[in-house]
Amino acid sequence: MALCYFHLSVIKSTVIMSTQIPFDIQLLIIERLPIKSLLRFRSVCKPWKSFISSSQFIAGYTTHSQQHVIISYKNHLDDQFIKYVSVFDNDHETVALTAPPLVHGTRVLDCSHGLVCMIDSFDQNYETQMAVIWNPAIKKSIAVAVPDAVDPLQQFWFGSVVGFGVCPATMDPKLLKITFTKRVKKTQSISCIPFQAMVFTLSSRQWRCLSTNQLSRKSILFDDACQTVIGQFIYLGGYDCSVLDDELRPLIMSFDLSTHEFAEVDIPSSLHYQYLNLSRLRESLVLLDIPTIHICHVWMMMDDGDSKAFTKLFTINRPNTCVWKILGFSESGEPIIEWTRDKMCTTSGLAVYEPGLGDIKDLGIRGNQDSFYGSCYTESLLLLDDEDGRIIRC
Repeated sequence: MALCYFHLSVIKSTVIMSTQIPFDIQLLIIERLPIKSLLRFRSVCKPWKSFISSSQFIAGYTTHSQQHVIISYKNHLDDQFIKYVSVFDNDHETVALTAPPLVHGTRVLDCSHGLVCMIDSFDQNYETQMAVIWNPAIKKSIAVAVPDAVDPLQQFWFGSVVGFGVCPATMDPKLLKITFTKRVKKTQSISCIPFQAMVFTLSSRQWRCLSTNQLSRKSILFDDACQTVIGQFIYLGGYDCSVLDDELRPLIMSFDLSTHEFAEVDIPSSLHYQYLNLSRLRESLVLLDIPTIHICHVWMMMDDGDSKAFTKLFTINRPNTCVWKILGFSESGEPIIEWTRDKMCTTSGLAVYEPGLGDIKDLGIRGNQDSFYGSCYTESLLLLDDEDGRIIRC
């Protein structure tokens, strides 16, 4: 806080006596300002506005604000009403968020480089699925129409999953859509899955179909609630339907935001996989393994694709406690969880688990069971020069 006041006093002095402070020093000061100050100072003078609005500054800006987790959940008193809340890292304070007008009944899909992607929304005619990309720090959002690659008469056979991430090499936000068959027993009889993988890049405003052989097989049943983005990779959880013993083998696929290539992540065979849940801790993939309703193991992958690199961080084992999801982590490694007292509960709570003590700190938020979605978030300037409220239809 004192540093912020120092920055403000320096900037005020710069406005009055700009000739006494070299311009390059002014820019160094600007680089350390919080986003709210940057938005105000763009109107001070043209050189500052030009510098702050430049694509290079926007892409390279690193905020000094604390990390928090943005969460969506359905109100347990009104199933049609979705609420949004931010859980701050330092004291686990919760703050209600006001979603942009583009958001109509959407849930948090993921967060990447200061952008929140919301999914499950539809246009005003309820005909086209929309993905909303939102920057809460600068209060801007855009909506992208997600194409339906399947004929309406074939909807019974196919499902789809959408992923989101910002490519770190180009800072270009991207959407990934995968179409897959939902009919496990009929997988081998399906000769072709239409437009199995498609990618949308914000810079081009276009969806592009990827090669049909990008995915190693068509027998993957993806879970649309099991994904996370870490660095240049989107990780997607699902199940392999090609096994012969009628059991679904869990798997994790990675998608490279730079090369647009898929790869399978090897996961330890010792895990139970009753329910897959993916999250991220700093820059590492975290897998939640739930062998029984009151026990869950939290594993972290130390290196991409190496099953031996998975390390168990801790186990949550508490009577009368069911952990359904990990929605995000604090910087110190404490998971924010969706939990219930009993498996039969229809209402879940939001809490912070303290691994060292084994304690659960209830945050006092209630919602429908299995309606909580969230991701770790840090502020950025992405979408600064984009038109707020734009709807992109391809």
